[in-house]
Amino acid sequence: MTAADLERHDLDRYDDVRVSELLEASPEVLPLLLRHGFAPLRNAAMRAALAPTVTLAQAVRLRGLSASAAQELRCDLVELLAVTRSDGASDDGAAEPAGVGACR
Repeated sequence: MTAADLERHDLDRYDDVRVSELLEASPEVLPLLLRHGFAPLRNAAMRAALAPTVTLAQAVRLRGLSASAAQELRCDLVELLAVTRSDGASDDGAAEPAGVGACR
């Protein structure tokens, strides 16, 4: 899945996306997830073992994030992936992805 594919999802839809797909969408996703407390992803072996088997919703539950922290994570992902394209180009001037308005 590419950043372009992911940015079309609304916020709730991110819950069904595997962490590995998020990581593949942009190199900036890993630091974002680490900032939100997903420390096991720092280890490459753990990342390789866990990321393909866990959805974002499952990761949020395992981490014990509050509803507001989970919403902030989703908003950060939407905002990051809205400007990150698979070819590295910016999405300046393009239509706002679904869900971004809910983050403001």
